[in-house]
Amino acid sequence: MIELAMLAAKFVPSIIGMIAGDNAEEKAEKVVDIARTITGIDEPESAIEALSRNPQTAMLFQQAVMSYQLELAREDTKRIQAVNQTMQMEGKSEHWAQWLWRPFNGFMFGITLFWNYVINETPADIPQFVLMAWAAVLGVTAWHRGKTKMAAVSGGIRGIVNRTLG
Repeated sequence: MIELAMLAAKFVPSIIGMIAGDNAEEKAEKVVDIARTITGIDEPESAIEALSRNPQTAMLFQQAVMSYQLELAREDTKRIQAVNQTMQMEGKSEHWAQWLWRPFNGFMFGITLFWNYVINETPADIPQFVLMAWAAVLGVTAWHRGKTKMAAVSGGIRGIVNRTLG
């Protein structure tokens, strides 16, 4: 399905970015389903080809794909808002342990790695799963925090580019 969705990208170039991310196969299948619905042709390859033959159908396809992308963006915004709300509640917490756990773990992870692999002559054998779990938790929280900060910037990435080039 991804190959077919890539063919459909000549009508909506943003499809490429959409299917390059998470759940690519699912999103590609949805794009192809949109083409099948718009054209009324069940066979996926024929549906994509039919878009080339009729500009009006291609325009309807573009609109439908953009509506789907808007739906995805709204879902992503809801997830970001939920994470943001959780982080804000943690930040407003009166108990130090609740708002300090992320920075503490980040510092301790760095200190542990530095001590174990740079300073210590005979590194301790830290189980791989411990390091991976620790790094995964820190990575996911940092990734969500970064996305939340980007969403907070007016206009997202487009706003940053406009202000930079502006």
